[in-house]
Amino acid sequence: GKASAEKERLIIIMEDEDLLRSTFEKYINKRCRGEISNLLNATEDLIHYGVKIDVSQLGESEDTDAAQILLDNPIAVLPLLDDAIIEAQISLKKGNPEFENCKVK
Repeated sequence: GKASAEKERLIIIMEDEDLLRSTFEKYINKRCRGEISNLLNATEDLIHYGVKIDVSQLGESEDTDAAQILLDNPIAVLPLLDDAIIEAQISLKKGNPEFENCKVK
């Protein structure tokens, strides 16, 4: 039934979690560098910030089905994308003294 199909999809996501994380991190670092810089430079900590993800670019540029998995299972996969955005901020912050006093959001 519907519940078993949903469970099966979540198992697939869990099996592909490392690959999805890696794909999202590569995409964010390659295509969203400016937005990640803007996040770090933002002064307001209590506001939610967004990063635009072009799912068609994600599908074209990476060698996984990450874009389709994201579209099919957004509730399960979006936290992995959030983690990739946080990791990209941490990575950018480590490599650039200009972001030393910036908070990861």
